Amino acid sequence: MDLPVVIDRRDKTPVWLQLSRSLRERILEGQLAAGVSMPSSRELGEMLGLSRATVVKSYTDLISQGYLDATPGGGTFVSRSVRRQEPGTEDTGDSAADNSSPAMERLSVEGQRLMQLRIARATSGDLPELNYGSPPVDMLPARQWKEIMISHCRLQNPHRLDYQPETFGDFKLRVAIAAYLGRAKALRCDPEQIIVFSGSQQALYYICRLLLDPGDSVVVEHPGYGGARNAILSRGASLLPVSVDVDGMIVSDIPSSDDEKIKLAYVTPSAHDPTGMIMSLDRRKALLEWASRTGAFIVEDAWDGDYTYVKPPLPSLQGLDRDERVLYIYSFWKVLYPLLTVGVLVLPRPLIPVFERAKMLAERQFPLLEHYALCEFIEEGFLERHIKKTRSIYERRRQALIAALSSVFRWSATIPKQSSGLHLCVRFSMQFPETELLECARAAGLPLVSTRPYYLDNAPACEFLIPFAILSDSEIAERVNGFAARIARLKTDIET
Repeated sequence: MDLPVVIDRRDKTPVWLQLSRSLRERILEGQLAAGVSMPSSRELGEMLGLSRATVVKSYTDLISQGYLDATPGGGTFVSRSVRRQEPGTEDTGDSAADNSSPAMERLSVEGQRLMQLRIARATSGDLPELNYGSPPVDMLPARQWKEIMISHCRLQNPHRLDYQPETFGDFKLRVAIAAYLGRAKALRCDPEQIIVFSGSQQALYYICRLLLDPGDSVVVEHPGYGGARNAILSRGASLLPVSVDVDGMIVSDIPSSDDEKIKLAYVTPSAHDPTGMIMSLDRRKALLEWASRTGAFIVEDAWDGDYTYVKPPLPSLQGLDRDERVLYIYSFWKVLYPLLTVGVLVLPRPLIPVFERAKMLAERQFPLLEHYALCEFIEEGFLERHIKKTRSIYERRRQALIAALSSVFRWSATIPKQSSGLHLCVRFSMQFPETELLECARAAGLPLVSTRPYYLDNAPACEFLIPFAILSDSEIAERVNGFAARIARLKTDIET
């Protein structure tokens, strides 16, 4: 390896000590990572114009301090026990950042607003307990995806890799996506309305940037997705939280006095985050009527819309819309991550020009091979067959979790009558602190996550998310029983 090190010949400090200090600094700053093989003393000496004896003395010094490890005949390595020295305290994401440094003062108004924003985290996409909201690895169609990617990597038609002027993504892929969304989600859209992003959060960012100004208001579900709240607040807009029930957002609770200021309503009708509730057809029609009357846009986030267990499935808001008021977000995350993270935004036609200009300024290229592979994956029917197969498996596991909880906890657990997604929202009526229940679940190996981060205020006690897709049927019963047994022991300990 090349290892640039400055040795000051005018410095009275011994050269071996200068080298030792320089290497130690590189190790602490992470430029030389733990486990990295160091050049031999002869190689480093030739590289730096130093004698081998000088390098050996420096290496010996670092070994004695624990920064390097040496194995006889195996070389010298950066010690794996050294902790990298961080330049500052790591931001945990639950508080605003320090905005007092001179560099921060030079930021734009938007940049300073971002630095003052309290970032809401700990939602399904952030947590290992919920598998980051993604499918189990053993359920991925890895073989089919690998074969398709390999076939496109062979470059049998090199001209296909020429620069493409399509800022919204490969057009043939958008044709395939439009056809798929029409079949599976009852969308009414043409390829020209579709933008392909590397992830669905990008779509949300573009929407907020192009449609919101400081002082605008946005209707959001309560509880709801923290990432959407972050994007909205980053634009200086305010939140109008509206409660949800078994039929989704209670549209009649949207405050009428703020109609003039309301620019957007953000909803997750196919799988409410976090409860998994599905918005009823009547509520969908009421929300569309409200948007038509007020002139507001609706952002329909179908982030988890592939795994719904209600039959027949309901049409999307976008498919019911006749006034071009709905922006539809779709993600392949729940189906194909980590093979693919692609997100899709379907625009009302009047908004195509402004999004095209914004996309052209921010990013004009896209990963061609990935787009070609996804296009083939959809056109050959792999996507729909995979969803059909895994949906039946996840539905069985969901029923197994519901049965186990109902059998063990009976009236002490409230479970939604209908829900979608890869986790179940459960509320326990027990006189125990959440921390105690979480500890019992951890000891039993049952993934359990509090829903508190989804609420702005008045979060209910002992409401949790339990992922079922990542557990087998036998694991579900075993872990729920273990969880219940530990709660029973906890109760006995308190009574005695």
